[in-house]
Amino acid sequence: MNYPELIRSHEVELSCINGRFSDSAIEVRPNQSLNHAAFVRIRNVFVGISALVAGYSFIQGNLFAPFFALVNIIILMLLFEQVWKGQDYEERLDLANGKILVECRNGKHKRSAEFDPLWVRFEADPLAKCSGLLISHGVQFRLGGFLNPEQRKLLFRRVNDFLAHARESALAKQPEHISEL
Repeated sequence: MNYPELIRSHEVELSCINGRFSDSAIEVRPNQSLNHAAFVRIRNVFVGISALVAGYSFIQGNLFAPFFALVNIIILMLLFEQVWKGQDYEERLDLANGKILVECRNGKHKRSAEFDPLWVRFEADPLAKCSGLLISHGVQFRLGGFLNPEQRKLLFRRVNDFLAHARESALAKQPEHISEL
């Protein structure tokens, strides 16, 4: 299967994730074509242009131009920070030590859980706000909320493939007398 670059699926060998070794992983994050330094430079260009226009208006006799430019610059800086923080989002599924580890990070807020592959299920979101809900024992994680509809479908298939692989490896590790029941 082909997956867009936004949805990365790869085998991980001997890499440590939260102190545990992973067999496979899925990482999903928004496509940030700019790094933070480039984003700050663009913001500073907008601030500089606003300051130059305000300075020119002040020289021409508009005494309130610097005040309005200051308000404009503050609003602009706050909006740019919100846009950048809105892109600081990551979802990760790992299969480690026979458990499925899920981490969702939105800015500084991080939410994580550990699921048994035999008890977890992945269902389509009834509200269609994400790819699906990862559910086990009352704990829910919405995955792929920032993706477009086509990418959500791809992620839905990929997570189902991931869970099928996790279940197969969990069943293979069980003793024979338990799997015969």
